[in-house]
Amino acid sequence: MSLFLALDFLLIVLICMFAPIGFWRGPVKELFVLLGILFGVILSDYWARPWGGDLSDVTSLNPDAGAFVVAMIFLISATFVIGYGIGAALAPADMLPETRGLGAVIAAFNGMLLLSFSLQFVRLFLLSDANEESLQDSFVASFLLNDIGWVLMVAAILAVPLILYLLLSGRRAYEPSDAYPYGPADPMSAAIAAAAQRQQPWRAHEQPHAQTLPPRVPGPPRGEPVERYKAEPQRPATPPLSEMREVRVDSPGVTAEPARQHNAPHDSMQDTDPHLVITPVTTPADQQASAAAQAAAPSDLAPGYVRCRTCRAVLAPDTTVCPNCGTAR
Repeated sequence: MSLFLALDFLLIVLICMFAPIGFWRGPVKELFVLLGILFGVILSDYWARPWGGDLSDVTSLNPDAGAFVVAMIFLISATFVIGYGIGAALAPADMLPETRGLGAVIAAFNGMLLLSFSLQFVRLFLLSDANEESLQDSFVASFLLNDIGWVLMVAAILAVPLILYLLLSGRRAYEPSDAYPYGPADPMSAAIAAAAQRQQPWRAHEQPHAQTLPPRVPGPPRGEPVERYKAEPQRPATPPLSEMREVRVDSPGVTAEPARQHNAPHDSMQDTDPHLVITPVTTPADQQASAAAQAAAPSDLAPGYVRCRTCRAVLAPDTTVCPNCGTAR
């Protein structure tokens, strides 16, 4: 394989490497890359020679080599900073496969321009007349140097119908369609038409027979107050306290709680729960004294019947153990 055939293969691979990037980024961002390439070429045309001479004064480069370095710096910097930088600042968008394919074509076109202008700078600043003829042996390099104008002409011719198609398709996207699901037989069509007429009364005379579409953004009809959305429901209006009638309690209410007994054991212990009755701690001597006092006290029971000394239940004469608490008689 000759050297020029390897050069052709390398240039084709470099051009094809731009296509996946354009397929991923889309056509709009690739157009900004094209703008960056053209801006870098214009900067190189104006400043390559002057700044190349200044660069040769402070370095060991000759003026032509310095001009080539400055031209390539302008071309690469403008391409990546302006072209890819603006594209990176744009928000990503969902694209159809056809749109991504158009982006791949524009990216390949950008790669051809970038390589073409790079070869132009090589031929202009670095090669002599004898060495310049060696590039003609490479088919791709010769095409990028001499016939890139035809590529630009084809791109300009194809851009005109493409722009017209985008303009027409963009306008048609906002026009009514016969396949719209809301039709005359739909019960909601009348309400939708009335809402659209209230929101867009100035367009009714432009297309009197056009099909009415529902409003894009729901909103209240004209003349009605706009209610702002709030996370909490709106509270009902309450009358002021001055208009309320004073309620007086004449007698204490009857509740399900038992009446509190004064001088109870839990009162002396400052108990806050009236339902909890805490019995005082008694010693065996106290129990015997209490039993003796109860025995000495007059009883209202029949002869032979006694009360349990623990739960005060009435025990029959033949009962030896209290059936309630189990205390011996």
